[in-house]
Amino acid sequence: MLKFTITPLDVLLFRAGRPFNPGDYAESIFPPFPHTFAGAIGGKLWTYKSISIIEQDIITKFYGPFIQKANTFYFPMPLNILRERKTGESERIYISIPTKDSKLINTENMNIEISQLPWIKTDKEVEPFKSFISLEGLKYWLLGYYNKITNEHLLAYKDIFETESRIGIRTKFTTHTTTEENGLYRVSFLRVKDDINFVCWIDFKDKDLKEIFNQGPKIFQLGGERRQVMYEMEESDFEELFRDFKNKITIKKGSAIKVLYLTPAVFNNGWIPEVNNLEELEFKSCSIGKYINIGKWDSSKKDSKTGRGTLRRAIPAGSIYWYEAKKDFNIERLWLTHNTKFDEFIGSNLKIVGVEE
Repeated sequence: MLKFTITPLDVLLFRAGRPFNPGDYAESIFPPFPHTFAGAIGGKLWTYKSISIIEQDIITKFYGPFIQKANTFYFPMPLNILRERKTGESERIYISIPTKDSKLINTENMNIEISQLPWIKTDKEVEPFKSFISLEGLKYWLLGYYNKITNEHLLAYKDIFETESRIGIRTKFTTHTTTEENGLYRVSFLRVKDDINFVCWIDFKDKDLKEIFNQGPKIFQLGGERRQVMYEMEESDFEELFRDFKNKITIKKGSAIKVLYLTPAVFNNGWIPEVNNLEELEFKSCSIGKYINIGKWDSSKKDSKTGRGTLRRAIPAGSIYWYEAKKDFNIERLWLTHNTKFDEFIGSNLKIVGVEE
């Protein structure tokens, strides 16, 4: 497996699949989608060998993109981690977990398939917030050691990137002249901090393909407006990051387990994952946040709403589903499984399993 450490050379733009017309305002999303990075890496294969990752189905595994700062890896933070509602940063971390006892809400009167609600007992006003969590903090979360998670394990968005707005005007590509009225537009880019890199892991069916990436220049184009990024490549196994504590997670009958999505997830039935259909698990609760639009370019399609591409709704990275094991369960069935085909949004639906202490 190959690990790519990616360093932006300019501002970046990650679109959310919405159409972009004259006079519009485009705001970059964050975190970016996995298939955006897979497609960018595959672009170099097309340039040098005319190999299409879409048509030839050559990627067997894709993990990322995640964040690396110094020697620490960061992942999307689970959505049940909260902080005190105030203008400054909270020194204390709050964790909401499912509970059936609630004096405010009776789940039996709700019209969704849920028997418990994530709850926290505190007299403070708390709220979700946007951040990434370190590998160490994520391990504590998966094992249910919530009291060990501190702010030192979190990396706020403001410490990853800054936004940078620019105004442009649409021009004709061949003559570089304006061709119509109302051509002004505004774009909000991301300028990644100097000490931040994106990291992703990729495995090809053909192991010889890695030689293409050893050829210089070690640069490819990424995201909207095809901004350039620089990369370093090395042999590395993503699953090795979690191997030292994987054996600590044992699912017995009656165990309360949680499934965390490390990348956005697209399901066939709205917000309900296919995991809910496993006979060994009984669905209890979830914390999934607001849906996001996930799209990808497809030159074979032309749609008046989405342009040339496919657009689906997805749950955001960091979403959690809680279950109770009705019998002993082998976590290998879910451990770091994900979508591997481009037409399924490659790299999406990456999940990992944890337990409540």
